[in-house]
Amino acid sequence: MDMLTGAEISEANLADWRKLGQGLHARYVVDDFGTGVRFVATVSEAGDALGHHPRVTLGDGYVDLKLVSDDAVYRDNEGNEHVVEWVTQRDLDLARRITDIAAEQAV
Repeated sequence: MDMLTGAEISEANLADWRKLGQGLHARYVVDDFGTGVRFVATVSEAGDALGHHPRVTLGDGYVDLKLVSDDAVYRDNEGNEHVVEWVTQRDLDLARRITDIAAEQAV
């Protein structure tokens, strides 16, 4: 899948997400550990449906998510393809779904 440019990522208007390094990152504040676990479980179901999953860190009062595709394709000026870790359309699609889940669960 083709890697997205910074402009394409910005145009996606992902309110909960920030582009840091090669991936998209979001932190969701949760009331307790159980709420975080339920949120992550629902996110995992969405990931299963889309065939893509975030990297998850669950802590006391928060859930950190990182979205990055490890098979993004970069084409250099000579047309050579390189496989890199970067943001793809698949990441944007899952980020939107996770944002919806967070709103549904009020996290």
